Amino acid sequence: APPPPPPATANHHQKSNDGLLHEFIDEHMSTSIIGLLQASDFKSENGRSTVSFGEPYTYTGSKSSRNATTSFPDVLQPVVDKINALQKDLFYSNHPDLKKHENRHPAPLINSCLVNRYTGPESFLPSHSANE
Repeated sequence: APPPPPPATANHHQKSNDGLLHEFIDEHMSTSIIGLLQASDFKSENGRSTVSFGEPYTYTGSKSSRNATTSFPDVLQPVVDKINALQKDLFYSNHPDLKKHENRHPAPLINSCLVNRYTGPESFLPSHSANE
C-alpha cells in the first residue's frame, strides 16, 4: 500500500531546524540582497512597509503582491535554493516513509518571500490571523 499523504496542515510536533547556520549568507550575497531591498518598491501597509518576491502571496489588506513576479530575482535564488534543500532534508527526516515516494510526495518548497520593513517605534505588525 502507498504511504499516507503528508499532513495538510503544519505539524507543530515535528522537529525544527533551530540551529544557527554560520555563514549561510556570505558577505557578498548579503551586500547584494541589501542592494536589492534598497532598490525595491516597498508598499505602505498597515503599520509597516512590505515587498514580495516569487509567487503572489495575498492576505487581508495585502498590497505587496500586486506587482510580484512569479520568479525570484537572481540575487535571491541561491538563498531560496539553500533554504529549499534544508527544507527537503528536514521534511524527509520527519516523514521518512515518504522519501521512497518522493515523486508522488515532494517536499514542500518555498515559492514566495515577503519582506517587512519597520522604520521605527511607530511601525508595527497589526493583529492578524494566520489561517486565511
